Order: sequence, then structure tokens, then C-alpha cells
Amino acid sequence: MAKWSPAVLAVTLALGLTLAACQDTKTRNENEQLKDEVANLQSQICDMRNSINEATKTKDDLTKQNAALKARLTWLKGHPAGMVHTHSKRHHKRAAEKSA
Repeated sequence: MAKWSPAVLAVTLALGLTLAACQDTKTRNENEQLKDEVANLQSQICDMRNSINEATKTKDDLTKQNAALKARLTWLKGHPAGMVHTHSKRHHKRAAEKSA
């Protein structure tokens, strides 16, 4: 059995190195997949950040419009009906022509 021990040791070493190389290749493949996934996620984050910026700008614009409409409503409520001009000048011109 002592004659076979260097051969057994060599076979064991060869199998061990092959297994280690296989594990190394598997780890490299997983590492590449993870790198691709991270790059994809970073791209998605960038897209989401742009969407958030657009939504924020739209919200700010709508807030300004809402404030302007509230101010106009307050102004309209504070004036008598005769002071609020709801008719066009064209309507007034026709009314003046009819009464003349």
C-alpha cells in the first residue's frame, strides 16, 4: 500500500485542484452576473431619479396654479356681482346697439 500512496496523493491533488478551479470558475460567473445586476439596478435608480425630478417639477407647477386659482376665487368672492366682468366686450357692444 505504501507504493500506491504517492499515486493516490497525486490523484487526490489533481482532483482537488480541478475542484478548486471549477469553484473558481463558478465564483467568477456569479461575480459577473452580480456586476451586471448592479449595473442594471444603477440604471434603474437613475431613471427613477429622473422620474422623481419630473414629478416634483410638475407638482410645483400645479401648486403655483392652485395658489393662483385660490387667489382669484378669493378676489371674486370679495367683489359684488356687478364688478365681476363675466361677459365679453362683444356682448356689451351688442346690448348697446340694441338699446340705441
